[in-house]
Formats: sequence, structure tokens, C-alpha cells
Amino acid sequence: FGYAVTGVVNPQRVWANAGARAGDRLVLTKKIGTGIIGTALKQGAASEEAVQAAIESMSTLNRVASEVGLNFPVHGATDITGFGLLGHAREMAKGSKVSLVLDYAKIDFLPGAVDYSRRDFIPSGLKRNLEFIAGCVEFADGISEEVRNLLFDPQTSGGMLFSIDARESANLVKSLAERGVGAQEVGEVLAKTYALILVR
Repeated sequence: FGYAVTGVVNPQRVWANAGARAGDRLVLTKKIGTGIIGTALKQGAASEEAVQAAIESMSTLNRVASEVGLNFPVHGATDITGFGLLGHAREMAKGSKVSLVLDYAKIDFLPGAVDYSRRDFIPSGLKRNLEFIAGCVEFADGISEEVRNLLFDPQTSGGMLFSIDARESANLVKSLAERGVGAQEVGEVLAKTYALILVR
């Protein structure tokens, strides 16, 4: 096998997924649900609206989000891909030696994703994520199974999860919106507790 150098990184402008700090807020830059929508599509059940929304999400680069983020005190970041939101959040929490709290009602899902999750269009990658990550996550009462599934859903070209100084979180979301990125503040960072991730 071989290696190829495809770019150069400025070491002063790198985010690690291990830099989250207690007191930070968490900002997510894309909606969730591409894996479940893709599974529904394969089985002929996905609507045109859902498919087009998923395609648009997957074909949108994280370049703008990263360019905007560089202007703010982002302490840690990760993209959301095959391990799903909870899998990548786990890596951030573990690497940063903190716990993360996610407010599920603030997380946006792609059109149709909740319905397809309810109808059990579950990709195999989601099942693997659930087996691997579930022991690190605690859910508050009342969070439905279809929503829980989506939080484990493997994403293709998902968004960014930023851990940012709480004083600048709203300004980051506003600046992202001005550049066409529909980001949301979806949670916070706490000092490490017995649960790496709490979804409430």
C-alpha cells in the first residue's frame, strides 16, 4: 500500500476532538438522518422530498462551517460521519475527559427521517453503533425509540460538532446562519460524570 500527501495543515489552526472544556456549548451544523433515509430509499419507501434533502445535505461541504468557526473560540470539533452523532460525541467526551449533555429537542432531523426510523428502516451501521456506544449513553425518560435511533444513525458527509466558549455560542450560530449554515446549539459540556453522554 502507499501514502500520498494531499495537503498541508497549519498547526496553529487545527481543532482536535479532544479539546472540549467544561462550560462549553455544543453547536451542530447539519441535520441528522442520511443513513435511515438511505435505507428507506433502498427499499423504495423514501419520498422525493426526503431524498433531495439528504442529497443536498451530503453534497454540502463543511468548508463554510469551518471557515466561520475559525473566527471563534472553538475548543474542540469533530465531523459527524459513520459513528453517528452519539459515536463522535463519545470520542469527543472521552478524548477531552468530560461529559456531554445533548438536548434532543434542539437537534434537527432531515425531512422524513423520524417517520422512517419509526417504520424501522434501520441501516446495519446504526445497529453496530448501538452495540458499540450504548453503554456510554444515558437517555432521559420520554425520548422515543425513533429519536434514539437517529442519534446513533451513521451519517454520510455529516456536519460539524463544535465545542465553543459559552459566551460566543449564539454569535457562532448567528454567523453560520449568515453564511447559509443552519446550525443549532444542541447541548453543553460538563465536568466528567459517570455517564459520558446524557441525552435529555
